[in-house]
Amino acid sequence: MGRLKKNHIKKVGEILAREQASPDERHRALEDLSLWREAHLAPFQSMLSILEKAARDANIDFVLFGRLKRIDTIEGKLRRPGHTYKLNTMNDIAGCRLILPSIDALRAAASTLKSNLGPALYDTDDYLIRPQKSGYRGIHLISRFDSPDYGLERLRVETQLRTDIQHSWASTLELYDVLTGSGLKFGDGDKDQLRFFQILSYLFSERETGRPPEGKMELVDELRHLERSLGIVEHLRGAHDSVVALGDINSINENSYCLISLDYETQEAFIKSYPQAQATEAVAKYAEEEMQKKGRPYADALMLKASSLEALKRALPNYFSGISLFLEQIEAYLP
Repeated sequence: MGRLKKNHIKKVGEILAREQASPDERHRALEDLSLWREAHLAPFQSMLSILEKAARDANIDFVLFGRLKRIDTIEGKLRRPGHTYKLNTMNDIAGCRLILPSIDALRAAASTLKSNLGPALYDTDDYLIRPQKSGYRGIHLISRFDSPDYGLERLRVETQLRTDIQHSWASTLELYDVLTGSGLKFGDGDKDQLRFFQILSYLFSERETGRPPEGKMELVDELRHLERSLGIVEHLRGAHDSVVALGDINSINENSYCLISLDYETQEAFIKSYPQAQATEAVAKYAEEEMQKKGRPYADALMLKASSLEALKRALPNYFSGISLFLEQIEAYLP
């Protein structure tokens, strides 16, 4: 497993970050990256189990799901201007997300998880106190677990904790990025479009904390002006609730991995469900699907775990275009 030594993986990331890498270098690097991602399966499953137990013990409504990061997204992160990400220390190749009904439930879950993780907890980012440039809010926990089958120790898993409202905001931002090709999620793109979502983040926070943002009426006026000039909400309404789920939709359960093949032109999401025992096979098929869709801007593939089709849709409203909660929240501000 010399290909998976962390020093080698660091070099793989450096190759993929270079635009001028030769085709042969890129081919070998992508093979090693796929294997590195596959090695995160056991840490991924460990964190999902801890999250599910903590959420069930708290006896609150929750949505839990996880995903392995897409190859093209990993490459994009390695090449992001102004950043120096290293593949061997990337936090979110395996990612989990826990969606909760309120700020109080979110903070309670974060506190419980920190205690339950113990020495496995590596780092915490509190974006409730310090929102990201885009306006994103939530709490991120970075944990580390071993991957015995691959002879690796302390691979990182990122867990995002969000409220339903925060998740609706973040998912709608991602959907808008898909529809327009902008980079708002990373704080890039058109400054007026970015400002629109930043203002909504401030306004939505009042719904959860009861504390209005400073200059609330000025923010609402600015939001209305931006919507009149940009038509963002009308654009989003046109895409709302338009994707049809096909395939193994009745066999999804908490022990299955879901490989989702999306076609935005036909508005279809084909789902293939794999049992836990075939997780490695699912990851290999995931890599094949990614290669087939490379260079097709209106096609996508992703792999994740969710307990049912309904949980899948709640977890990924940006992929299934089910952004009703976001649209409900914004009605209070736009005439």
